[in-house]
Amino acid sequence: MKKLLIIVLLALSFSSCKKLGVDPVKSCEDATEDFSTALVSFAFAPTEKNCNAYLDATKAYLKSCANLTAAEKREVEDELDNTDCKDL
Repeated sequence: MKKLLIIVLLALSFSSCKKLGVDPVKSCEDATEDFSTALVSFAFAPTEKNCNAYLDATKAYLKSCANLTAAEKREVEDELDNTDCKDL
């Protein structure tokens, strides 16, 4: 009986994610697109506003894309650490 209850709870939890529209691949794709847009905007117009938007998009990219390798995550985190929007 315990096993059946666990299976039912797991099934409900997975179906609720689907109903909520949680799609990790789509989330990562959206974050990657936002990251790219913010990077281009910041590169062509290096203002404090664009810099902050770039940093926010970079953080969202790290959070949304769980399939990044450790080296890729470290590279992006280093970029976050080395970018200071107040220098603009």
